[in-house]
Amino acid sequence: MEKEKLISVLEKFGLSLNESKVYLACLELGLSRVIEISNKAEIIRETTYGVLNSLIKQGIISQIIKSNIRYFEA
Repeated sequence: MEKEKLISVLEKFGLSLNESKVYLACLELGLSRVIEISNKAEIIRETTYGVLNSLIKQGIISQIIKSNIRYFEA
């Protein structure tokens, strides 16, 4: 399925455009740092932090800390 169609489906489930992009990036990358996710989602890093926090609160994304570095995973 094309990325645009996936984003459209996720938006129907209540995710915003940025949340959809970040979620798909996390799915594709697996366990990743914010910079990798923001690059893949094509969203600035500062915005990505807020989106990740929103997705964590929704229970869609999880985070772990290794060597004082935050990693995220869908």
